[in-house]
Amino acid sequence: MSRFGRSWLPVLVIVTAIAMIPSLVMAGVPGPGTGELRRFPVPTAPPLPFNVAPTPLPHAVQSTAAGRHLVTLSPAAGVRHPAAMSVSRALSSIGNRRRPASASGGTIVLTGSSFTYNVYDATLSYNNFNYLQCAGMRPNSTYVYEVFPPDGSSWQSSAYSTDGNGTCNGWLSLYFGTPFDPTPNPGTTAAFSGVWTFVMKNTTTGSYDSVVYIVVLASQHFSTFADAGLLHPAVDFQPGGNLYVNATGLNTAHQYAIGWVYTGAASLPCVYSIPTSSITKPGTCFVSGSTPGTAVPTGQFTAGWPIPANAAPGTYTVQLFDATTNDVVGTQQISVEPATLSWTLTPYNTSLGNGTNNGSIFATDGYIDASVTGISYAVTGLPAATNGDPVALTISDPNGMVLNNAAAGFAPAGTPYTATQSAGALMFNQIAFPANASLQEAFGPTVTPFAPNVLTAQLYDTTTGTVLGSKSFTILGYQGSLAWTNPATNVLTGTTFGTTAQVTVSNSAGSQFGAWNADGISGVKLSNDGQGEQLSLPGGNTTVIDSAGNVWDVTYVGGAGTVVNVTPDPSNPTATLNGSTTVSFTIVVSLTSGSVCKSAPCNVQSSILPQHGIAYSGYDNTSNSMLVLQQGAVYSGVATQQWQVTKGPAPIGNPRYNQGMYVANTGGTGSGGSYTLTLTVANTGPNETLNDLAVTFPASYDATMSTPTLQSATISGVNQSGWRIWTQANNGSLTSSQIELQCGSGCAGVKFNKTIVFTMNFPMFQIPFGYQSIKGTADFDSPGGFAPYTLNTTGTTTNSIVGATNIDSAELAVYSLNPTTMTAVFSPGTIPATLASTTALDFTNTSTASSPFPDYIDQINLSIPNGVIPTSITVPSGWYVQQISAGPPATYAVQVCPIGSAKPCASTYEANALAPGAMLPITFNYSASPFPAAGTYSIAWTAVGANGGATTSPSQNAALIVSPTSAQISFTNVGGYVGPLPPSSNPTPVPGSSQPQVGTDTSYAGGSSFLYKVTNNGTNTITTVNIVVPGQTRAFTNGTDTSGTNWTFTTAPYINGTGAASAGTCSGSLNAANYANATTGGANGTITLTGCSIGSGQYVNVYFNAHTPYDVGSYFDWPATVTSIGAGGGTVNGTPPYAGADSAQIVLNAQMNIITP
Repeated sequence: MSRFGRSWLPVLVIVTAIAMIPSLVMAGVPGPGTGELRRFPVPTAPPLPFNVAPTPLPHAVQSTAAGRHLVTLSPAAGVRHPAAMSVSRALSSIGNRRRPASASGGTIVLTGSSFTYNVYDATLSYNNFNYLQCAGMRPNSTYVYEVFPPDGSSWQSSAYSTDGNGTCNGWLSLYFGTPFDPTPNPGTTAAFSGVWTFVMKNTTTGSYDSVVYIVVLASQHFSTFADAGLLHPAVDFQPGGNLYVNATGLNTAHQYAIGWVYTGAASLPCVYSIPTSSITKPGTCFVSGSTPGTAVPTGQFTAGWPIPANAAPGTYTVQLFDATTNDVVGTQQISVEPATLSWTLTPYNTSLGNGTNNGSIFATDGYIDASVTGISYAVTGLPAATNGDPVALTISDPNGMVLNNAAAGFAPAGTPYTATQSAGALMFNQIAFPANASLQEAFGPTVTPFAPNVLTAQLYDTTTGTVLGSKSFTILGYQGSLAWTNPATNVLTGTTFGTTAQVTVSNSAGSQFGAWNADGISGVKLSNDGQGEQLSLPGGNTTVIDSAGNVWDVTYVGGAGTVVNVTPDPSNPTATLNGSTTVSFTIVVSLTSGSVCKSAPCNVQSSILPQHGIAYSGYDNTSNSMLVLQQGAVYSGVATQQWQVTKGPAPIGNPRYNQGMYVANTGGTGSGGSYTLTLTVANTGPNETLNDLAVTFPASYDATMSTPTLQSATISGVNQSGWRIWTQANNGSLTSSQIELQCGSGCAGVKFNKTIVFTMNFPMFQIPFGYQSIKGTADFDSPGGFAPYTLNTTGTTTNSIVGATNIDSAELAVYSLNPTTMTAVFSPGTIPATLASTTALDFTNTSTASSPFPDYIDQINLSIPNGVIPTSITVPSGWYVQQISAGPPATYAVQVCPIGSAKPCASTYEANALAPGAMLPITFNYSASPFPAAGTYSIAWTAVGANGGATTSPSQNAALIVSPTSAQISFTNVGGYVGPLPPSSNPTPVPGSSQPQVGTDTSYAGGSSFLYKVTNNGTNTITTVNIVVPGQTRAFTNGTDTSGTNWTFTTAPYINGTGAASAGTCSGSLNAANYANATTGGANGTITLTGCSIGSGQYVNVYFNAHTPYDVGSYFDWPATVTSIGAGGGTVNGTPPYAGADSAQIVLNAQMNIITP
């Protein structure tokens, strides 16, 4: 199947699997009243073939409600609401009662149907309706469900039994909304993300035999690295090494923590956390109140784990915890194993054989396009003591679920692959990725986009019950977009004598799956679809240059398909198309007769080769809507569609660009907001009357939960009676993300050459998605025996206000505009009272790591209280500042549009809007009286979306401190060796506004030289300065390197400058009591200056020579506090002039000298 033009966008369901034999199973909604497998949209197919038909719950009654096949619990079932119970108590009961985790092959899974054990590891939206199913419990036992929604409440179900195989006899239906209503009914509060916890309690033993965590709506992406400089991404680690985690785009008003859970032990211990968690439970490092978290003023959190030398081998789960909301907001798997083990992973394709392992990254798309079908696993270096033992290979997906193609009727959890260890080696040959087209099962980013992508393979010795090793690998998805760009059209008019047209190829996988889940494109193929069109090149084989400057070969292959290939030129064989690179080339399309592509459209078929794949994707002449051909004006069974957003919810109002909307709760709209959309359909097919139309939205949309209402259906302004909107609840042939516009009783349909306009009231979507075609299928139910056909676009394209271009008439998008994922931080955060100064409000837009599709920002509104109203505000070129009111509070609009112009303004101005993840410095200048007054101030801000025109709500605040005690601190000179102190010259200057960096010691005995400057930019005289000598890195790891070196002074620091005073304590060489080294145990040292007299505008220079820990890439922060005397005096933090100025980064400075004679 072609990977061009496919579009869908779930966000995430995370299942933190304990992965033992007992398991919980989540079931999707079945077809209405059919007892059949729910018809899921193909892109969100559930991964894993489990086929066991469950039986109803004891005392449960099946009923049909709103077209669904539901299970409700009757009063006889004894449903009760027990006394409040904590998740902590439930988890703590798990203890050591269970066998090692996912390595054993048991698992906790989500399934796609309450009637079939299919893993349903796909996106769950807020208030999603689903089923919970358990398997692998204790046979012939009695259990209850205990549910802990993310609002702190709890609920317990009635008792039900397991069969002789430990399979639960029934399922639990529920809505993922709060407050939780087990009736079941949807929640009534506004949508929000959070972790739901489900446990299975054995009523006889009182033990908790299974637990599953499900994150609804959103997940925060983060990455793991092997180095402190965050230059080398890694997922495989060894005992005794360091592991670093970096998360960006965090809410600056919240506190966060990071923890590591070992999932290969019975108790699922938390092995490390930052900050240290005071309460840890099996399966998690964090529960409510276990840690206050760490502030993230820039929205970034970096933490490191010094892996113990005796760390157990196996899989670990890294947890990112929001301590403010008490939610786990993101997870990632990693592997730890001894250096003695060696894994060889060899990808293969069923048709083409083995491929090349490129960094243990593999491209697949489940059963749709399995460029890589599976992997062969070879392991050597295993301990001799386990030779002859049977060893199981278990593979867990990024959510911790064990993947198996070996499930059977009496073993719904499947049977792991096993082999006998011999001579310290194992071989598992060609283990296929789980895929089943008939059940729509697959895995990878096409199933769980915007989710983690690291899988782990584990070796479990079934004789000793121990984990021998673990290996991580990454699965990427792939997708391309194709367009006619010269002429710029969606339907190319072909002729028998040939039409020359330019084709542009881009990589759209990042926008559909998340940038971290997107594979590059290493080849493109075009072919005819066999209906009579022929492809050729206008001037023969040629080369073209892509937008990144790489050379690609364009060659004509010929044959029946008249194939054209586009591949990297040998001069740059590893060139790929990534998310920002495009390549364009010209082809000639000729039609073989006057009847070709006239009675039906033709398609130039497309195929791509993913960078980490083996096989090209298959051709598909239906999904490639971009390269469509036609001859003549009309043909049978053809209609066009045009979507427009005509009205937005209050207070947003009408959209700026009429094919874009905002996600629910944007701009103060609340959960009940809706958009008015029109769908204009022109029937240009002379042989058919259009009587029904199925419309397919992204898979994250649940039409049954958010059903639009039809306001009108008009032809030539006259309302047409009989049209209605149906969902899956009304027509079981629809998927959950489809609606059907159906011509019912008394409806005349849409005749040839007639155009109908459907006006619908659409509830705001819950999950953002980028611009993508909303597929319309006419005659979906084949009325009158006519075959279904796909609606065409109108052939015209438009551009959004800023960002997306070449948008056709069938496309829609949903933006996010969330102020909690934007950051606004003053640098410096403290400025002096009653003096001239400047500070910059660094405003950063939401990144794609925090939201799938953030809007650009073209205006930032500021409200500044009395006491810190600036003399002026300056911004970079392309932005303008307008004072709205003098105040107080003074209000300003910082905008891309020239003052006085209408908004949105011309595209040349809107092009300067703040892109997702970009930062805008807004400088506050205090150059004339009145100067800032002492105090702590909150500067309120809102932002305006460029494409949707909404204003963020509620307003957020940026803190600015004004103090009579204020100091600027920074390294001004770093590196080199100036000799004994006092210095004869300064160390190497730090280039303006750059990160201070130092390599290995310049002098074996003396180390390297540094100049740290403290400047009084306040009014009071500073008498004391305390500088921290870091014992830890910024990532909270011990700052001592592998040679045992930490920050160690080689001689006493030396002080001079205009504020220097008091010899030995704030002038000349410091007394021994005034400085101390960091310790090898990670404790901080100090430089303490006392008896200083640093007046306003004066400074002291702190020179020191020191040995530096050679931990390449690590950042070491040197913060300082200053204490002043006089009115308003006290102790405050010194502030750097720019981020990082008061820190030092360790860099590689190895050199190689080549001497030629």
